[in-house]
Amino acid sequence: MTGLYYIPECTLAHETGITIEGASMALRSLGAIGFSTYEADEETVFVVKMARFQVGKALKAKDKRIKGIERALEPYVDSRLFKDFWHLYARPFALSNSMAPKSKGIEGASKGHRPETETETETETETETETGGADLQIAYDLLAKLNEKANRKHSPQSAGTLRPILARLRGEDDEPRATVAELESIIAHRVALWAGTDNAEWLRPQTIFAAKHIAKYREAAATWEAQGRPAPAARTGGPVADLEGWMCS
Repeated sequence: MTGLYYIPECTLAHETGITIEGASMALRSLGAIGFSTYEADEETVFVVKMARFQVGKALKAKDKRIKGIERALEPYVDSRLFKDFWHLYARPFALSNSMAPKSKGIEGASKGHRPETETETETETETETETGGADLQIAYDLLAKLNEKANRKHSPQSAGTLRPILARLRGEDDEPRATVAELESIIAHRVALWAGTDNAEWLRPQTIFAAKHIAKYREAAATWEAQGRPAPAARTGGPVADLEGWMCS
């Protein structure tokens, strides 16, 4: 019911009647659209919205199902995917704070995730509480929107793909917290500027949501929106170009 469970690729292949290679490809495809994430070395999957459908959107603190959920989660508290579950469901399901993920053994050894300190873990947990635990799903949705508009296939399992989106949603790196509308506008503006040009390679979260670029990109997108989203005067200027090169005339 949690959507977080153990399933080796060989078992998936056996149960579905496809090859192991086909099972692996299916898992990658599901990851690319934000349906699930898979840790091959742990042989563990997290189906992002399963708990929402199996349990509900939220539980009251005295709901007896909470203990059942916590028991189901106990085998996976050291999994790198447990933190993703916690971010989405800890508050809606009134889970015990004693289960809160620690930095050791969750992100530090995962490909595509940087090690974090205990302070960072506490800060992220507090932020998740403030936002209702929804920012991970929002990050998935924003990545899907970028993939759609830019005709790209960035996977949430790839190195650093979701990290910069989450950082902008949470207001990290001494940058103010961005709204979903602002990030969607940045995506649309960057695509308008770079799609179909030599700069199309920069249409990736690691670039357009990077802390060192976000203030300029946010300002440029806001100006573009105020002007009614005109076609860019010149579709040039990569991530290191002057701001004036990105603005519309």
